[in-house]
Amino acid sequence: MKRITLFFLIITSFAIAQKQSAKFEASKDGFIDYVVLEFDGKTANEIYSEIQKWAQYNIRNSKDAKYSEIQDEYVAYSLFIDKAFKVDAFYGIDYDLELRIKDGKLRVDLNVKSMPLDPNSTGADLTFSKGLNSMFKNNGEPRSLKDRQLKRQAIEDFANGLVASINNAVLGKTDLKDDW
Repeated sequence: MKRITLFFLIITSFAIAQKQSAKFEASKDGFIDYVVLEFDGKTANEIYSEIQKWAQYNIRNSKDAKYSEIQDEYVAYSLFIDKAFKVDAFYGIDYDLELRIKDGKLRVDLNVKSMPLDPNSTGADLTFSKGLNSMFKNNGEPRSLKDRQLKRQAIEDFANGLVASINNAVLGKTDLKDDW
């Protein structure tokens, strides 16, 4: 009985800790909030279809990257981008992208698992906290070093650029067949 109570306490505290935000902002624990996009007049099926189309254009091997799917409700991808951004060197991003769909709404969750340094560079992998190349101190305070500020901005730009790309796709603003 104590284990069940402890389990529910942990799950409840995690659920309370996560909240909606207008955009992704890095913290010592990564991206702890989620972003909700609003699409007035769009059904869950329409949003789902546009996400599928977006994935075909933007995710290499999107069928293999997809690790969970419930039609018209939920899609999750586990992805790795080599050379996702550059500050002093190139960094990759290994992340999970979860998309929860309802009529008129799309919730975007982003979990960055690692940000490895390009193998041709010297230095350490980038982390949110803990380690030689962390963006935040253990107490959650951002590191003031200029390169850490630039790296924090680069990872936030990556995350929010991903959200903008998905938003534009669902709104029909990015028809890639148009450019020929």
